[in-house]
This record gives sequence, C-alpha cells and structure tokens, in this order.
Amino acid sequence: MDSFNDVFQEVLKYCRNCKSISEPGYNKWIKILEPMKLENNVAYLLTDSDFSRDITMNAYENLLKEAFLNTLGFEVDIKILVKDKEEVIETEEKDIEVKVADFSDEENNNLTFDNFIKGKSNDLAYAFSTAVAHKYDEDQKTPSNTNTIFNPLIIYGDSGLGKTHLMKAIEHEVKKNHPELKIIYTTGESFINQLVKAIESKETNKFHDKYRNADYLMVDDIQTIAGKERMQEEFFHTFNDLYNAGKQIVLTSDIAPSKISKLQNRILTRFSLGVQVDVT
Repeated sequence: MDSFNDVFQEVLKYCRNCKSISEPGYNKWIKILEPMKLENNVAYLLTDSDFSRDITMNAYENLLKEAFLNTLGFEVDIKILVKDKEEVIETEEKDIEVKVADFSDEENNNLTFDNFIKGKSNDLAYAFSTAVAHKYDEDQKTPSNTNTIFNPLIIYGDSGLGKTHLMKAIEHEVKKNHPELKIIYTTGESFINQLVKAIESKETNKFHDKYRNADYLMVDDIQTIAGKERMQEEFFHTFNDLYNAGKQIVLTSDIAPSKISKLQNRILTRFSLGVQVDVT
C-alpha cells in the first residue's frame, strides 16, 4: 500500500466482509465514499450530499474507524466532506509540508565502545556489536561474508541496560572509519510516525528511498511495530531489500523477539537469519 487510496481499498474490503453491515447498506453508504487524504491521524473521505454524510457518520463511523485501525494499525478519526463544497476546496488548498526526520542528527557522541561498561551480562552483545561496526573494514568494498551471521543483529533486554548505548556506539564507530556509508538510526515509534506522514503526503516513495538505500539501518525498540499491520508490511519489505543487498540491520527490543505478541511470522523468520543476544 503506497497511497491513501490503497489504504482505503483495504478499508472497503474490511467493511464489505463485516457482519455488522448489510450488503445494501454497504453499497448505499460505504461503497460510494471516495478517499481524499490522511492528515494528522484524520481520514478525510468524500460523499455526494449532506444527507449521505450525516447517515454514514451516524450509522457507520465506528465501523470505518475499526476498518482503518485494522488496516493501518493505529486509530484515526473520520471526517466526511461533501464534494464540490467550499470546505473541500479549502482543505485541498492547504500546503502540507512533511519532513522526514534524520535521527543521525541526534547522535550522542558520548555513547562509544570505549566508555561502555562490559561485564558477563553483556559481553556477547558487546562482541557482536563491535563485529558489526567493523563489517566494512580492511579496505573491503563489500560486506564481509564472515559477518553475515550477525545480520540482523538483535539486542534485547530491559530498559537501561545499554542496548541503545551499543547501537549508538556502532553508529559512532562506522562514522569514524567509513564516513561515506549511509547510516540511519531511528526508533520504532519514529519509523511509524514517518510512515504515517509519508502516506498523508503521498510521499511513500521518498520514505522508501531513504530507508531502503541505507548501508546500516538501526531501529531502537522494534517491538513497537507489533500489532500494526501496515507498519509491519513496510518494515518487512525494507528488511528484505537491505538484507538481500548485504546491508547491515541492527535492532533492539525490550523482550526476546519470539515473545513479541502480534508480530508477523514472516518477520520473526527474518529475525532468525542473524543473531539474537540478550543483556541482563
């Protein structure tokens, strides 16, 4: 799903198969709706008349919200506008600027391997992280085959145990030794928010270009995409593109991936391609 129109087609399928609405009701009030845009977690739809808008909102607003939640993985409000009315024209003329955050600007240079406190509880995580950070060393033009075992590298454990420190240390080390490489550090929540903005502005191609052309993709708190089908679909394809191109993926989670509820099996399968290490 690369556009709001694609999203809405899935919403229509959900409504059509829902037992709470009859086929005549679906055809008369839901099927006639047209997608306009998704902005600030509000789904704007179009209909033919004030009467149609009022009936649809009174009878089927909750159904539409449920359908969007099932499709996108997050709640939206519904606003139905009447075609050719002044409010539609005003809405269409709004200038919506979407900025995709570059989290590399938030780098904390103090989080390095040199000041990471090592111990029995995190020695494996530290060793795997340093291996990943030096993946392109020794004047290699392409990633070392010996390091494919660490792709993806998934570090999991409770908050405050150094997962983010290790991830930022990898970023710091790679930038120091290979400034030509493209590194993206983000959080699961920010990944979701950026995708929502991209869908709203019909700029999913820019979103794809950013994430699917990284040399290192590092996502903190990946567990936040669980239960959000649209987000998992996007991450799945991003993961595949990067993995197949030999690019490095580093993820953190507050629990073991196998224990993340509502995470698609196909994503769990991809996670098992690399190594998972806990910090305690």
